[in-house]
Amino acid sequence: MKNNKKSFSIIFVVVLSVVSSFLYQTFHSQSVHSQITQTPSQDISAMLTSSWNGYKKYYIDNGKVVRPDQGYDVVSEGQGYGMLRSVYMNDQTTFDSIWNWTKQNLSRMNNSDQSNRDNLFAWHYNNAVLDWTGATDADEDIATALLFAGKQWGQNSYTQQANAIIADILSKETAKGSDGRLYITGGTYTRYQGNNVDINLSYLAPAYYKLFAQSSGNTKWNSVVDTSYDLLNKSTTGILATNAGLFPNWGILDLTSLTLNQPNGNDRTNAYTYDAFRTTFRVAEDYLWFNEPRASAILGGAIHTFMLDQWNSLGKIYAEYNHDGTVKNSYESSAIYGGDLAVFMKSDPAIVSGIEQKIEKDYIYNNGYAYFASNSTNYYGNNWAAFGLMMGNGNITNLYSSNQPLLPTSSPVTPTTLAQTASKGVSANISLAYTINLHLDTLEVTDATYLVDTEMKNNTGQKVAQIITDNQNQKGTDITIPVKWNVPSGFAKGVYSIEVGIFSPDWSHEYSWATHVGTITIN
Repeated sequence: MKNNKKSFSIIFVVVLSVVSSFLYQTFHSQSVHSQITQTPSQDISAMLTSSWNGYKKYYIDNGKVVRPDQGYDVVSEGQGYGMLRSVYMNDQTTFDSIWNWTKQNLSRMNNSDQSNRDNLFAWHYNNAVLDWTGATDADEDIATALLFAGKQWGQNSYTQQANAIIADILSKETAKGSDGRLYITGGTYTRYQGNNVDINLSYLAPAYYKLFAQSSGNTKWNSVVDTSYDLLNKSTTGILATNAGLFPNWGILDLTSLTLNQPNGNDRTNAYTYDAFRTTFRVAEDYLWFNEPRASAILGGAIHTFMLDQWNSLGKIYAEYNHDGTVKNSYESSAIYGGDLAVFMKSDPAIVSGIEQKIEKDYIYNNGYAYFASNSTNYYGNNWAAFGLMMGNGNITNLYSSNQPLLPTSSPVTPTTLAQTASKGVSANISLAYTINLHLDTLEVTDATYLVDTEMKNNTGQKVAQIITDNQNQKGTDITIPVKWNVPSGFAKGVYSIEVGIFSPDWSHEYSWATHVGTITIN
């Protein structure tokens, strides 16, 4: 596994076609052209922009993210969703209004119970705080949104506030197992039953925890990544296991035996419904941002087999299933499609497109404002339909560890090209040159020189080519590294993703690693 140590950014990747008439005649069946994967398609970009306008109109009231279908109350989860969507939409004005209202009204620092004052947030509000207990998923989303905001808008105060929240999530919303490791719980409200603790699998966000480790410098977060994957795997291979591989809404962790058992109570079930669908989304973030092999294994495992069968046999995926894969409720939901889409991000672009079309069927446009789920009062459905389209369209990016383009993008990046040459000799290779533009201003490269490892991956994540550019000594911002790849004749057609890492000359120190920075398409 490759772990980001400090951030660097790749502004663009440019790939040029070979135009030599000799090569055209010899290799006319292969052409290489540029494709900037982070540039959203116009149709979905327009949908996301108008639905964001609609979201601000229907759900945001002076910084409160309200639930119209629940009496216009507020939950901390909604504040986190609003902050994440604001930063992805590059809307700092809305972000600040949501964040300021959250601090002023939900901060547990305002709790009259002095023993429960911290940097976390009350989960429920309606004209006043109704419940001061915190919910882990909301606290995680709020902290991550602040980390993103600090990077994107260059304000360290956001990062400082995020780190205060991150510290209290670790101390207040984890439980220590008999193995001495920390496990993420449901929040400060978590129900303990003796030595057992409730676990909501959709709260586990291993990609976030890697960001938390980077920002806070606290290596305990690396252990939380590991325990999260332990819980995710136990939920599908342990006592809760079924052949369907579906994540449950809830489970109970025995902190002594470390087994994950069936949940108790009608409000906390093991079904795959309106909590559990978010789990695959969070796993996919770790695959997309960090190329995490454990995330890859989950996305290619039993849950993929089950949902692929549902899609191929029915042309749809139902909203709710029992844990064993039997149908609980036979209707479709654009919200749950927003999470289900993540199952196919690794290897099924055609199905991702098909699910996007399912979500788009619920898209309602009205004079510049739009909403999903055929109902402008459905706060939850509108969030997750949008998140699903954003992930499928390449907009759920790691804004903390790289400087990837924000949504919306008014026009594609216009790259600078490098000179290209190709030999007419006996070699059957196509010579391909392109450039990667790095920002190393925040990367602590302590070696006199460093190497750049550029790797090409096929759609299963297998490395098919590697180019090592050694003896680099440039530091600072806007560093351009020319890279050349000789593409063998007869190389398999397809789309290949580009990943880039920065290492010390002897490979002993990894400064950073970025996935999905561009693609090469060979036809």
